Amino acid sequence: MRAWERLADERWRADLAPLRSRGRWSGTDPFSGAAAVSRPGGGPVAALTRARIRWRASRSFWRAVPPVSADLRAQPGLRYAVGIGDAPVGLQGTFSVWDDDAALAAFAYRGAQHREVIRRTGEVGWYAEELFARFAVLATSGTVDGRDPAAAPLPGAPRP
Repeated sequence: MRAWERLADERWRADLAPLRSRGRWSGTDPFSGAAAVSRPGGGPVAALTRARIRWRASRSFWRAVPPVSADLRAQPGLRYAVGIGDAPVGLQGTFSVWDDDAALAAFAYRGAQHREVIRRTGEVGWYAEELFARFAVLATSGTVDGRDPAAAPLPGAPRP
């Protein structure tokens, strides 16, 4: 961690609590022992996805990404999103922060582009392993690109 800190211009930390998850990361369910929190008042949520892409399906998978990425950037309630690569090639992930669970669910399950990818996932068999997790954002500190990604977007500000 210290080596990364020396290289970084900024640092952002988020304290998260699991809301729900499904799937596996390197063969295990990393949240199986965690008690899901209840959030009756709502608040910001973070989503983490991770998948091990089957080599034979990788070309098809990467062709399906651009329309979903473009749609993601236009979603109401999105505060921050970043793709995460993992070595070796074929492991990919995303991390995003949303106004609330409803905004995340609207993108994930009601957006046409993402719904199509969900449908094709079973049909094409893109993933050898997948994990989808949602978290309550409990506290944050620091910045990314000069702002706290979990802070509400400024009125009229461009989306990240």
